[in-house]
Amino acid sequence: MYHATGVLIQMTDNSWEDWRLAMDFPFSYLKVLLELLVCSIHPIPGNIVVPSYGVDGQYRMVSLDAIFSILMLARLYIVGKFTVVHHKLLTDTSTQSLGALNKVKINTVFVFKALMSTIPGTMLISLMLAILIINSWATRTCEIYYHPGSPESSYLNSMWLTAITFLTIGYGDFTPSTYCGRFVAVLTGLMGVGTTALLVAVLASKLEQTRPEKYVHTFVSRVQLDKVRKNAASDVIKYALCLWRMKRQGISSGHKRTWVYGKLLRAITTMREAKNEKISIGESSVGIIEVSKSVNDVFEIVEQMQEEQTGLQTKIIDIEDRISNIDRKLDTLISNSR
Repeated sequence: MYHATGVLIQMTDNSWEDWRLAMDFPFSYLKVLLELLVCSIHPIPGNIVVPSYGVDGQYRMVSLDAIFSILMLARLYIVGKFTVVHHKLLTDTSTQSLGALNKVKINTVFVFKALMSTIPGTMLISLMLAILIINSWATRTCEIYYHPGSPESSYLNSMWLTAITFLTIGYGDFTPSTYCGRFVAVLTGLMGVGTTALLVAVLASKLEQTRPEKYVHTFVSRVQLDKVRKNAASDVIKYALCLWRMKRQGISSGHKRTWVYGKLLRAITTMREAKNEKISIGESSVGIIEVSKSVNDVFEIVEQMQEEQTGLQTKIIDIEDRISNIDRKLDTLISNSR
C-alpha cells in the first residue's frame, strides 16, 4: 500500500497514465519484492537442514531454523517505514512543494538527516539501544540453537559480547562459536564503527563554539593580551632605567646587572609575543559576517566615489559651458569695438 500510494502520487504529479512509468526498473521492482519477502518470512515448522562443516572441521547437517528466526527481525523495517511515512516532514504539503521546487527528494534519508540535525542525541541513543537489544538476541539465538551449553547462549553474556564488539574493544573473554554468531558479530562491529563516527561528529558540532561565543572569547583574549603587553612594556622601561642608572653609577658588570639585563630581554620577548598573538587572533576571528561587511563597505565606498566622479563631471561640463559663453561674449565685444 505504501508503494502503491507513492506510484499514484508520482502519476498525479507528472500526469502519467501508465503506472509502469513511475517504477525505476529494476531497482523499484527488486525493492518491492524484497519487502514482500521480508514480511512473509517466518520460522518454517520442522527441521530444515543443509550439509556444512562445523567450526571444528567435522562434517555435519546444520539446521536453518535459527537463521530464519533471525531474518524475522527484518520486519522491524516496517516499523521504521511507518514512522517515516507519518512524520510531519512527509505529511506536510508545504514541505513537499518546497522539495519539488528545489529538486530535493523528501524521503527516508531526508527525514533521518532532519532528525539527526534536530535531536541527534535521542536518535543516537535509540539507535545504540536498538542495535544492542536486537544483535544480542540474534547472537543468543545462534549460540543457543547450535551450542546450547556454551556461555554465549546466556542473554546477559550475549549482551556483553555485543557491547564489547560494538565498542570495538574485544576483550576475548567471550567469542561466538558458530558461523551465524560470527556473522552477527561482524555486523555489530560495522554498526559500531558507523555509529561511533556519527557520535564523534555530533559531539564535535555540539562542543564547537557559536559565533557569539567566539566573539566573546576573542574579545576577552585580546583584552588579556593588551594587559600582558602593557605590563611587559612597563617592565622594559623599568629595567632599561635600572641599567641606565647602573651605567651612571659605574656598574658595568656583576650578578645584579646580568640579572636586570636578563629581565629586560624576557620583558621584550613577552611584549613581542603578546603583539604577534593578538595579530593572529585578529586574523583567525575573521568570519563570513566580517567578510560580507568588508565587501559591503567596499561597495559603498565605490558607489560614493562614482557619485563624486559624476558630480565632478557635471561641474566640469557646467564650467565648460560658462567658458564658452564668456568666449562668445568676448567675441561679440571685440566685433562691436571694431
